[in-house]
Amino acid sequence: MVIPVGGFGAPHLSGPPTPELAVHLHRLKVCLYAMLGSCAAKLLLTTLLAGPLQAFLSCGNLIVNSLIGIMLLRDDATIKPMYEFLMAYCFRSCAEQCTGSLTCLLPFVICNFITAIMEILGGPTLRFVCKTAPLVAEASTWNDSSKLMELAYTLALAVALISQFCGAIFGYQAFKEATSSYFNDASTEGNPQPFSGPGRALQPSSGMSSNAPRSGYTPPAFRASPQPFQPFSGQGQ
Repeated sequence: MVIPVGGFGAPHLSGPPTPELAVHLHRLKVCLYAMLGSCAAKLLLTTLLAGPLQAFLSCGNLIVNSLIGIMLLRDDATIKPMYEFLMAYCFRSCAEQCTGSLTCLLPFVICNFITAIMEILGGPTLRFVCKTAPLVAEASTWNDSSKLMELAYTLALAVALISQFCGAIFGYQAFKEATSSYFNDASTEGNPQPFSGPGRALQPSSGMSSNAPRSGYTPPAFRASPQPFQPFSGQGQ
């Protein structure tokens, strides 16, 4: 099994996250916990209702998105043990390729966005929500185990959809922040210092007026203009 990770050639999406991304990564961490919890609930409830095979088939996209989220947040203290366990026992053969961290940011955004849109357009979540919402107001629902299980399954579906959609949004905000910081730093480092070019000899130095004469050759721009001839002013013969 190969997890789609990589920064798509973006140099700023490599290495550990910067301090500017701390707020965005905390939001992604909350979304990841919600995805993991809803995934566990869906696996358990679907196994009880339809069997284990159907459970894994229905949770395939959510499992992959959760794995990418764990690799994305591998530098977090609470997520790091999950990442190390996956690299040691599940993805040992591709540990060098699954470097994780910010290289997984764009795959996390794209996979979560596509999954959420597909679930909204053709998935069972909205249908189950519309079907089970009236059951909450019925008193008999809380005494019927089958209805309670259906409510729990609908809640797991809703949490999975919301967490993946929010993960795509927060991940995109983190991507914009990382891109903005990268190009701001690049533009700051790329600007030359003033008067550092080959023509600095012609630039006025500190403490010297731009019209001050210089020793040796004086450029035409710094030469004094000759006074015009005025008759009967004592000039000439």
